Amino acid sequence: MKSRVIWCLGMYASASTWMLNAVREIQVACRPGERVAVQFVRDNIDSNVLAQQTVINIVKSHEIPEAASLLTLAGRADTILMTVRDPRDAVASMMEYQKTEFDKATQLVNESSALCLDFLKDRRTTCFHYESEFFAHRKTLFDLARIMGCTLSDGAAEGCFERLSRPAVERLIKELPRRQDILYDPVSGDFLDPQTQWHTHHAGRSGRVGRWRQTLSEAQARDVLSRSDAQRVSRLTLANTVGVKRS
Repeated sequence: MKSRVIWCLGMYASASTWMLNAVREIQVACRPGERVAVQFVRDNIDSNVLAQQTVINIVKSHEIPEAASLLTLAGRADTILMTVRDPRDAVASMMEYQKTEFDKATQLVNESSALCLDFLKDRRTTCFHYESEFFAHRKTLFDLARIMGCTLSDGAAEGCFERLSRPAVERLIKELPRRQDILYDPVSGDFLDPQTQWHTHHAGRSGRVGRWRQTLSEAQARDVLSRSDAQRVSRLTLANTVGVKRS
């Protein structure tokens, strides 16, 4: 059996890690006998893993500046699950939770916006808007299962949804420093679970829509939208922001 590649392509701070874990949970629930490999790709992709037989590859990425890796992944992906967010909120989230400087956060958000836009109209792509709060609804799990070509029972969905809930994620993150299989970044001080891609900086997230109003100055907000790709994504997310409570 040829390996299958599910690409979780997301802007920064767009709930792309939740998407990765939702796919993992659904895969295990629906096809418990199949092997799952998880990769985070920025500079290099392990094409040997992608080529393994009877493996479901779940690949998460934001921007991919390394052309060969991008071409390999784009050529192998069977399904693309995209997550996008108002770029102003994405920048504000990176500044608040990842302690990223404004200029760097703006650059990364625009670069990840550009890659998302490149694949937005690809026939393999399903786009999820952060502003719709897809991560807060059980229906999203059934939608993902359908896209993945499997059937998720109500009981399995309930279990998956519980393990993906904010309290469950907070408990997992709290345990990261005590585990032996965890990676540590001495620069950022982040602990990272390589299988789930949950980082220390994922703790304490509020999921607020419109946070940029409290975090960015008017000049900074204009600067974010002055980047052409970020501006296009902002227009894309506008319809999903209508009726959403801002804070």
